[in-house]
Amino acid sequence: STQSTWEKLRSCPGPMSSAPPASAPPSSAADAERLAKRAEIEARVKAAREAQAKQALDGTTAPFRPVLTPPDINHFGTHPGITCDGCQTVPIVGYRWRCKNCNNHDLCDACYERFKEGELRHTNRRNHVSLRAQDHEFITKAEVGSFEAMRTTSGARRVIAKKPKPNDNCSCGSNQKYKRCCMNKESSAPAASTTPASSS
Repeated sequence: STQSTWEKLRSCPGPMSSAPPASAPPSSAADAERLAKRAEIEARVKAAREAQAKQALDGTTAPFRPVLTPPDINHFGTHPGITCDGCQTVPIVGYRWRCKNCNNHDLCDACYERFKEGELRHTNRRNHVSLRAQDHEFITKAEVGSFEAMRTTSGARRVIAKKPKPNDNCSCGSNQKYKRCCMNKESSAPAASTTPASSS
């Protein structure tokens, strides 16, 4: 009966003779609400995918976990002339942490602790390195000529006395400069023993 009714309508002149539209509007308020919720869900899914793609490009998808290398006890001491690129401390006292991926990048113990938490401190503008913590891996280093050990091979700590400068007050209590007092006394014995060797 529905088909016969539609055939009768098609035979009548006027706008009803054309076929029904391909996509009819929602027949009720429930259909309209359902379409609105579907559009909202699709928008959320699209936004989540865009955020994931951006995180993948930035390298922030997973939390940064640095590669930690245990320090070498033989590298613990004072490192004269070595500057920390994180806080500009010089000399570095304790462990000198050297980056394996950079040509010249050193950190002190305090800045290395910050690095282990994912923060790379860098205040040395003359030393251009990557500011991304994940681009670095540090190990301890002791360089010949720029290292004074503070521990013996047995692990016992030993104190290294600071060498006085020639114009410093002498530590013997004479109120004279070191170069006019004990400096000559300390150098007199070695000088006598090395003079024959140097003249031969």
